[in-house]
Amino acid sequence: MLAVLMSAMSLVFGTIQKVEWLSSYLSNIATGLIGSLIIILFIDRLLERERQKQGLRIMRVALNRLKAPIQRHMALLCEFYKAAALNKPSPLPSTFEEVFTDRYYTTISFLDFYKDAPVKPKVNWFEYVDLESRLFKDRLEKVEDMYSGFLEIDLIETLEGLVNSSFLKLLLNVKNYASIAAQHKKRIDQVFSGVRNFAELHVTLMMKLVKYHNSRVDSPIALNKDFWRDDVEPKWGSSRPSI
Repeated sequence: MLAVLMSAMSLVFGTIQKVEWLSSYLSNIATGLIGSLIIILFIDRLLERERQKQGLRIMRVALNRLKAPIQRHMALLCEFYKAAALNKPSPLPSTFEEVFTDRYYTTISFLDFYKDAPVKPKVNWFEYVDLESRLFKDRLEKVEDMYSGFLEIDLIETLEGLVNSSFLKLLLNVKNYASIAAQHKKRIDQVFSGVRNFAELHVTLMMKLVKYHNSRVDSPIALNKDFWRDDVEPKWGSSRPSI
């Protein structure tokens, strides 16, 4: 922009350079104008940098607010696996990537939702999953609504994908399914049977969200290895169907 203005002004001065007093007068004006333009552009760049800096700070605030619900939901996904496992695996998973393998999706299909969830006071998995899933969805939506103007499009798409994922919708409705089944004096056996594709997509989005968070904040989200301990609820295989 500045280069174009200077070129245009050079052409103008070329046509009036024969009028000495006018040329001198306009030269002084041009010097002041160019100086003013340089100052304006310099200030504009400083303001833009400050806006970007403030935007990054606000985005970090949003990510920090997402940390707790992300950790809690990842813990829930791991609880599905631990509670439904036939045996304690060896070696134990040390990262989220090592948790969400083919074995994970096969294992969680055996989770018996009628058994006690790992909370006190005792409730079954229907009640527990309903509460946890609603809290998770609510917190994601609140952060997205509050900070949408400062979030990158990749993060917004990931949050939208999770909020609208078929697997989360299953978790949000599983309590209603159980109530309907009870009215007909039936049981819902193996809630997670046949939903592997939905579960994989949901987990993929969660892993993407974790990596995004960890790449932009100083306090990363990671698998707590103490979770696998025998004295930490849920116990291994505690919610696998009884034979």
